Amino acid sequence: MATTASTQRAEQLPSGAEWELRSGRYAAIITSVGATLRSLTYDGRDLVVPFSATSIRPSYRGAVIAPWPNRIAGGRYSYAGKTHQLPINDTATGAALHGLVHWVRWDVKQVTDSRIVLSHSIVPQNGYPFTVKLRIAYGLTREGLSARLVANNPTAEPVPYGCCPHPYLSAGTAGWTTSALEPRSAPASSTMPLPG
Repeated sequence: MATTASTQRAEQLPSGAEWELRSGRYAAIITSVGATLRSLTYDGRDLVVPFSATSIRPSYRGAVIAPWPNRIAGGRYSYAGKTHQLPINDTATGAALHGLVHWVRWDVKQVTDSRIVLSHSIVPQNGYPFTVKLRIAYGLTREGLSARLVANNPTAEPVPYGCCPHPYLSAGTAGWTTSALEPRSAPASSTMPLPG
């Protein structure tokens, strides 16, 4: 069970500290590891597939994905005339999957009953020798959940960057139809500078 929004859990859970946000008939639980949306409900009905506070987060469920979403085939990419090799973390496809921030603890910067702001700085490392400062704000209103992720490049040089949320939406009792997707990397087709 999550604590109130203004109180961080004293014990460290597998998905880190967590905070419960509430507004009207909505409730959400955000965890520090991966800045993860662990639960989102409306009148007690799950809007995302939740997971237990005492469990390690299944896969990427609800996590923030950055500085690249999806797979980089072979973990290899070229940027600004240089080739970079990322660690392979998806051995089934031989790819670097979903970036660098989904298994790290984010720092809480602000928390109220209906809003939380978390931040994390990606430091230069093998395969991704760039600095990117991330800040995500989750907010609940009577209309639902909002999430805003801001990436800041503190250097004068452009950096490769992409992101995505990764909630597992719940269809409730209606269920889902299934289809197979072929996991492949798509080449970047455009670039956009990050604010400095």
